Amino acid sequence: MSKHRITLPDNTPDRISAATFQRLSGGTPLPVDTTDMAPPKKSAGIRLPKLRKMNQGEAEYERILRAEFPDCTVMFEAMTFHLPGGSRYKVDFTVWRRNTLVLCVEVKGSRRLGSAGRSHTVLKEAIAAFPAIPFRYAKKDGEGWAVTNANVPGPSSP
Repeated sequence: MSKHRITLPDNTPDRISAATFQRLSGGTPLPVDTTDMAPPKKSAGIRLPKLRKMNQGEAEYERILRAEFPDCTVMFEAMTFHLPGGSRYKVDFTVWRRNTLVLCVEVKGSRRLGSAGRSHTVLKEAIAAFPAIPFRYAKKDGEGWAVTNANVPGPSSP
């Protein structure tokens, strides 16, 4: 690496900005030899949670909801309930008519994972904790859907 000598005026303060240094040294930046420099470290940045994509059962039931509520907005995983026991419950679908919540829907496909029992239990907790909010539990049953409503005028509750 080559060395350059720059003479600054005597009244130059101990600390100066890069712009002031360039102005005082003639306005040209010093040549930099980058052969022995390490590449800059990659910044971690802000990590946002990845949005979950719908599975086939949820995508199928979304089409059913859009047909059942054509004048409403159907949103996927748009609402999280904070339950009294300290747990949280993210509902699969919320159905909105303008700014009014019409329905919250939990969907389970034909293949049950280990979390299916827990999500049903948390759904029951949400139904008990929020009696003014209408809920629906839709479970794929063979070729159709077994639907259970709660907190809405209708058949039964889960």
